[in-house]
Amino acid sequence: MLYFLLLLSFLLHVFTFILIKTLRDKWKVVQVIEETQAKNKEELENLLTFYLMEIKEENEKLNQILNEKIKTKPEQTKQAESFPDQGKEQQTTSTKTPYPSQKKPNYVNETNSYVPPFELVNEDTLEQSPSAKVFSLYDQGESVEKIARKLGLGKTEVELMLKFHRKNS
Repeated sequence: MLYFLLLLSFLLHVFTFILIKTLRDKWKVVQVIEETQAKNKEELENLLTFYLMEIKEENEKLNQILNEKIKTKPEQTKQAESFPDQGKEQQTTSTKTPYPSQKKPNYVNETNSYVPPFELVNEDTLEQSPSAKVFSLYDQGESVEKIARKLGLGKTEVELMLKFHRKNS
């Protein structure tokens, strides 16, 4: 009977150690997943911060352009007041519609001097984003330092762009 109890105790101990080992392995897997999620979260935050900075820079540029246009507009109205004939010519040409099929609405008062800011000939210009420039220069074999110097960006910023591009590809 003593041998039977010892055998039973031995089997229970072996079973317990196996159970503890499997639980420990599962816990390690959970910890690895948590670490990868923390890394992914940090990378995502960095990426979003970078994009927000880009958007902020573009908004500042847009504000500067709009402020310049607002400053130049009063000068144009002063010129129109000093030369009334030219102002009328500008007004009549600016109220023309870009397409002949569009008609002038009937509710517009002809004596109204307001002219909406609409330019007839305005061609769009395309410019590569900084990240696209980085990728194209990197594809041409340029080093990270040279790319950063050419584009006026930080070295770590360029490295981050390339890292996120490789990860998403």
